Amino acid sequence: MRKLLIAGCALALMAYVAPVFAASNPAETVPFDHWAYDAVQKLVDEGIIIGYPKTHEFKGDRAMTRYEFAMAISRLMDWPGMKGKDGVPGKDGAPGKNGANGAPGPKGDPGAPGAPGAPGKDGAQGPPGTTPSDDAIRAICAKLLNEFKDELADIKDKLGDLQGNVDDLDKRVAALEEAMKRPKVTGWLDARAGWAGGDLVTDKEFTALTAKLGVEGKISPKLAGKISLKAIDDVSRATGPVINGVASPRGTGPALPAIPGVGTPMLTAAQGGALPIWLDEAWVKWSCKWWTPQTWTIGRQNHSYGLGLIADNSRLAQDGVALDIPRLWGTDLGIAHFGSVGAPSQPDPYYDQDNRYNVSHAQFAHGHWGIAGNYLWHGVGEEKAYSGNLWLRILSRDIAFEYAQLLRWADGAVPASASRPTAMMGTLDIIDNPGFKIAGMWSRVDTDYDVTYSSIHPYWESLNAFEPAEQAYAIPWERWMRNANVYPGVEVAGADVDFRIGSLPFHIRYLNISNTVDNAAGPGAGHTLYSTDSNVYKNLLQISASKRVVEGLNVALTWAREFCDPSLAPAGTGDLELIAASAVVEF
Repeated sequence: MRKLLIAGCALALMAYVAPVFAASNPAETVPFDHWAYDAVQKLVDEGIIIGYPKTHEFKGDRAMTRYEFAMAISRLMDWPGMKGKDGVPGKDGAPGKNGANGAPGPKGDPGAPGAPGAPGKDGAQGPPGTTPSDDAIRAICAKLLNEFKDELADIKDKLGDLQGNVDDLDKRVAALEEAMKRPKVTGWLDARAGWAGGDLVTDKEFTALTAKLGVEGKISPKLAGKISLKAIDDVSRATGPVINGVASPRGTGPALPAIPGVGTPMLTAAQGGALPIWLDEAWVKWSCKWWTPQTWTIGRQNHSYGLGLIADNSRLAQDGVALDIPRLWGTDLGIAHFGSVGAPSQPDPYYDQDNRYNVSHAQFAHGHWGIAGNYLWHGVGEEKAYSGNLWLRILSRDIAFEYAQLLRWADGAVPASASRPTAMMGTLDIIDNPGFKIAGMWSRVDTDYDVTYSSIHPYWESLNAFEPAEQAYAIPWERWMRNANVYPGVEVAGADVDFRIGSLPFHIRYLNISNTVDNAAGPGAGHTLYSTDSNVYKNLLQISASKRVVEGLNVALTWAREFCDPSLAPAGTGDLELIAASAVVEF
């Protein structure tokens, strides 16, 4: 690769130098009647030098510049005749003595004499020869080299500079390749500020900042690693930051502090202070081939299978071991597994129970379609569930679907087979053009479906505290604007639209939310992440415009609204609105 890069850069440098060699100033061109044209043509006829590549010509529809002429005759330096004429032959040496006569051989039989042929006529006398002598050619060469000596000296200097640049480039590329082998610092910073609530002019401002910083890369030729920290500073709540709306698990274990209408916070001010910082990822990864090519990852890591209805821990990474075999024995079958032993990476009200976590994934992918199955052997507490995935690509449009069923709750309760909580989710690319895209989504989740590490519990940050009357019905802003919209107890249909006006990208998200029927009769029946039974906020709209300011920095302006149904809204509730500016720095 280094040679290709150096060659490409050398060509670029030649492109830079070539205009200097081919200056088109008429005052610097050699006229067609200049003696050098005829002199060079004689050298061409003798095969000493050649002209331009392919045509080997010098005379065209324009006069040549002096630099072009100098480049053409520069091959004279390598002509053997330029090294000087042959010296005068020396005198013959004295003849040696005659050797002894050899023995006479046997005499052969004489052959028959042939008939003499008739003499031919004398041919006409040809013209005198025009081939110049070596002395004449040397005289021509010397005169040409003297005529263009200044240009030849400039060419030599420029080629020397070019060689120096190529050598310097070689060193730079070598340094870059060496740097690529070492771990590098990665991360991002996401800052938001604005106003949100039912009345934007009445003390509804907020600020929020999330940052991630880590180091990742090659540790050795076959071993890679990553370690990163994440921090959050959300000052919109007096109670401290709420970075995840996790529903209080059912059961009899010790309850965690809950915020009404939001659920159990993953990190509170008491747990992490005003600026909680936690270990986000810390793992090592390597590939090997024992009985089939495979990849192993050990440590604190993220995993997600399918659309995440039974396995998605993007909210908070888990400690464990992951195995990934994308093509089993070179076939279209792939398998993966993540497992851990010990307490899950979150506050656990079931610490007195078995806290193993194991989930498996198997898929068959062939061309533009595939199917997969996922099985949660043992989740948080006693959770158990399974799901199936299907994805297709038709007419350059992607379709994905997942169906999941809960087999056992975290407290060990087992729902009747006829009323097992289910979850479904699908996505569809409706229009996928370079400047205009529409993607649709749909989800439906039973009220009692609750898998802790799944896409129904994503990572989000609260931007403001709603009024008490709003709190029981509203969906936190970043929960629906930045994540997959799948919630226990509701059905969601919506679309994402992406387009450009000039060079400015726009994003629109629209969601319609309606209730589902709770078909579970076990413990905790009627549990839901958000109290949407009244279906107060059933239409959600987000419009964002973004701009890349410089490399690595993107800014965006967002307006969003949660529309209240007046016929269902309790007293004190109304439409909710958000205006936010954000800046994201990636490195």
